[in-house]
Amino acid sequence: MSAAAFAGPAAGPDTPVDAGAARPHPLLGANVSTLRGYRFRTHFTGAEFVLADHVVAGRPTLPGVAQLELARAAGELVAEEPIGRLHGVVWFRPLVVTGGGLTVDVGLRSEGVALAFEVTSLDGTVLHARGRLTPTGAARLAQPAPVDLVALRNRASEPLAGTACYRIFDDSGLHYGPSFRGIEALYRTPDAVLARVVLPAGTPSTGFVLHPSVLDAALQSAIGFRDDLTDPGTDQPYVPFDLGGVEILGPVPAAGWAYARPAAGVAGSGGRRLDVDLLDDTGLPRVRLRNLTLRAMPGDGATGPVAAVPPTDDVNGTGPLDELERMLSRLASGHIDISDAKNQLEEMQ
Repeated sequence: MSAAAFAGPAAGPDTPVDAGAARPHPLLGANVSTLRGYRFRTHFTGAEFVLADHVVAGRPTLPGVAQLELARAAGELVAEEPIGRLHGVVWFRPLVVTGGGLTVDVGLRSEGVALAFEVTSLDGTVLHARGRLTPTGAARLAQPAPVDLVALRNRASEPLAGTACYRIFDDSGLHYGPSFRGIEALYRTPDAVLARVVLPAGTPSTGFVLHPSVLDAALQSAIGFRDDLTDPGTDQPYVPFDLGGVEILGPVPAAGWAYARPAAGVAGSGGRRLDVDLLDDTGLPRVRLRNLTLRAMPGDGATGPVAAVPPTDDVNGTGPLDELERMLSRLASGHIDISDAKNQLEEMQ
């Protein structure tokens, strides 16, 4: 891994971050790596588009997909090559920014050819997300065949306008501002959902690979699996819980298609497990999400922890053994079921 990643200033948890310093990425702040580990620190004020336009139960909340982009960008800086795959991702606690803002750390450690990452806040005491990254060279990704978009649309029912989708979200407590209203139209077939997704005009775009606005719109397309789209009260909105893997075959397109369908396995109580592809206009996959588990957001919009697992000390755990302990803890606490555990064991192998 890169020695250049240690070029940043040695910093303790209370070291202030210079907001005026040049950022290596639009969402990624100062490099505060030390000999104890790789670490990047960002102070979010709540005014950033990823927070101001993504409000859950009245609180600016960093989207789970934005945390993927944070981890990917940090991993690329450490590995000194693009990241090809993220895997074994679990979101533990929503990242809510209120009042005076919130300082967020992305910590990484080497695990063979991969990097383990954690997204934490409050000096590392609150864990928001955890997973692994594999650089493109080691990931050895093959370009899959294009999806026949014309055939999918021909099988679909009449499209639902994006404006109708966002009325449903508003009624259920998920309030998306202009930069997160990326669904233009939603098509439903008997076994899949296809959505036209775009980067909304005026949204910052430079420097992103997994652009949160478009990737979140792809996840929003899961609304198409609801039984009754005419009644906002029939179902709670879904939020990300865990993710088997992400294959990055290219940057998220500014205009493309989200193709979602049920994945193998059981998502646990009140959830859905999906595979979601982000396609360009020729049908070629650019980003593929596998075994994405979405769980219903609590009716009160609660933002408490969804998994009672503490962050590791300085992101310096013992690798696969830590992953096994975390999986067993979540199984014992009822946050995952046997099917989830089997899928996560396969990811560890």
